[in-house]
Amino acid sequence: SSQTYSQGIELACQKEREFVKHSVECTWNLAEAQQKFGSLALHNSESCDQEAAQARTEAAELRWREEEWRRKEEALNQRERQNLLNTDPVSKEVFNKSFINQKRREIEDEAVSEPLMQKHEQKIRHFGMLSRWDDSQRFLSDHPYLVCEETSRYLMLWCFHLEAEQ
Repeated sequence: SSQTYSQGIELACQKEREFVKHSVECTWNLAEAQQKFGSLALHNSESCDQEAAQARTEAAELRWREEEWRRKEEALNQRERQNLLNTDPVSKEVFNKSFINQKRREIEDEAVSEPLMQKHEQKIRHFGMLSRWDDSQRFLSDHPYLVCEETSRYLMLWCFHLEAEQ
């Protein structure tokens, strides 16, 4: 019976050790889980705060842009209303630029751009005679050096000369 008693005590001690071991493991696992949960909660709250701040910033920027567009639209509407009020149907301004006393400057401009005009006059005149938009676009794509102020000046002057000749 003493042997059974000592086996019982030993069995009880072994079971208690296992319980303590499992209890320590469970406590350890619980602590690790709580630590992970805490770090996740902290990380998530930081990222949520960051995302919320970013969303507020984007919303404020969008509101500012909308106000800016509304101001521009209102200014445009005011200009249109002002133009409608100032429009006289009988006397309309055909040209808004005067060429009086500008003959000397026109000659200076022609002198500055003369080498380009002499060099590419035939191409510019060919471009000036094109009537279809696609043809004009293709021609300018093939000759991009003609896209400049001198070319436009030359074409304008050529138009005035053609108009004068009728």
